[in-house]
Amino acid sequence: MWGAPGTMLAALFMYEFTGNGRWKEAYLQSVRQLVGELEKNSEHDCYVWTQDLYGRSSIYLGAGHGLAANVFSIAKGRDFLDQQIFSFVASRTAETLVRTASVDQAYANWPAGLGGTTYLVQHCHGAPGMINCLADFPHGVNTSLDRLLIQGGELTWKAGPLVKGSNLCHGTAGNGYAFLKLYQRTKRRCGSSGPAHSPCMRSDNTSTMRNNMGNFVIHCGLAISASPFTYGIACGVKPNFLQ
Repeated sequence: MWGAPGTMLAALFMYEFTGNGRWKEAYLQSVRQLVGELEKNSEHDCYVWTQDLYGRSSIYLGAGHGLAANVFSIAKGRDFLDQQIFSFVASRTAETLVRTASVDQAYANWPAGLGGTTYLVQHCHGAPGMINCLADFPHGVNTSLDRLLIQGGELTWKAGPLVKGSNLCHGTAGNGYAFLKLYQRTKRRCGSSGPAHSPCMRSDNTSTMRNNMGNFVIHCGLAISASPFTYGIACGVKPNFLQ
């Protein structure tokens, strides 16, 4: 959202929009800074970024200020990067996701922070955001990551639509968008059988989610995320006014 990762997305958009090389250089400069700050955490034996927010340091993993969001900004411009740089980031990210995942039969999820015990199922923290940010990673390179993303999709499906609202960050739209991204990646639908409750979900799951597919279909957040406009973007097809 803030700092180099957000600047990178804005710079990429402006470069695509204007063709001015200064935006490409702004993107690459931010990439160099961001990659230089990726460090190995010895306690958990994985590579992460440390976020300095609101006067304190945290190590988030998800799409809200975390590892997934940073990697998403790097992956969006990988065509401009040295292949070694992208391969380094992709491999370290895959290692971190494998080491930090909580896996339960058919499901997988990630804590909000490194070593944390709070598990949410939404875009900003949890499996949906991991899928949204990492689904464009090359498929078949790391089979463990491939499997975890599918298991994260299964958990999101099993959890049902969030009752927090229809927004992207912690609402039904963010979770619904994960299904589109995952289908684009695998051509596989979510919805396998599994236990009704999983340790990968937060303990008060019933108060924050509806385990009811009917609600998923009619909820306005999913209706928005499943629109032809959003589906086209998820599949890499830009609307006419963005071309």
